[in-house]
Amino acid sequence: MRVQTGASTLATLLVLLSAALLLVAAVKIIPIYVDDYTVQEMMESLSNDEETRTLSMRELKDRIQRRMGVNSVKVIKATDIKLEQEGQTMKMTVNYEVRTNLFANIDALVHFDHSYEWNTQ
Repeated sequence: MRVQTGASTLATLLVLLSAALLLVAAVKIIPIYVDDYTVQEMMESLSNDEETRTLSMRELKDRIQRRMGVNSVKVIKATDIKLEQEGQTMKMTVNYEVRTNLFANIDALVHFDHSYEWNTQ
């Protein structure tokens, strides 16, 4: 009696194709999340900085622009960052999307929405 062992050629090709697709997706998407982590760190350090409590809205926007330049943040624009002051509370909202081409006509769209608040006193 003959017993089949191992995977067929077709099964092996399907596994390799699936692994290649996952690898391509990971290589394209992981840098987006690394950039978002940089944005989060930048915004969090800005909200925890004692000096930002005394800055005007214009000075705060300038400080955000400079930090974006220093950190080489290219995934967001200054218009993606909204600043609102409600009484003694400053609220900063970062809302943006990043689109990347995976292959052929298939794109990945990743949406980020972060919010930070701090007291201005």
